[in-house]
Amino acid sequence: MLAELGIDTDRWTGIDIAQALTHDGITRGWTWPRTESMTSPLRLVAFRLGQLDWSDTSPTERKVRGRQHTGESASDTAYRLVRARRSVVAAANRVQAPPSSAAHRQALRARFAADRAARKQVMTGMVAAVSVDDHEVGRP
Repeated sequence: MLAELGIDTDRWTGIDIAQALTHDGITRGWTWPRTESMTSPLRLVAFRLGQLDWSDTSPTERKVRGRQHTGESASDTAYRLVRARRSVVAAANRVQAPPSSAAHRQALRARFAADRAARKQVMTGMVAAVSVDDHEVGRP
């Protein structure tokens, strides 16, 4: 039905078509009839779609202008950008452990204590080596 009405589905996404119908209905003061009162919903949609000019640039084309890869249609670009945005949002909303949980603090204390003990052992070894050197030279 969309192709018969001259709607290029490579340029006009479902969201674009819905927005165009909504905008047109608001502009004309029209509302969609209730489901019970419609005798032929497809004919009504075809009529409404036939009232619009689909040769203009779609909202998606305006949004993705300058972001397309070579050989990519506007709808493909839009879907690629939406997928990228959703992955960024999902990564940002992923539940993370609190930065200073009790387990994290305990692990840091243990690592600090081990590092401190290792440094103390190295320093003790260095002091012992220095005192041995002092006695060899004849210093009291």
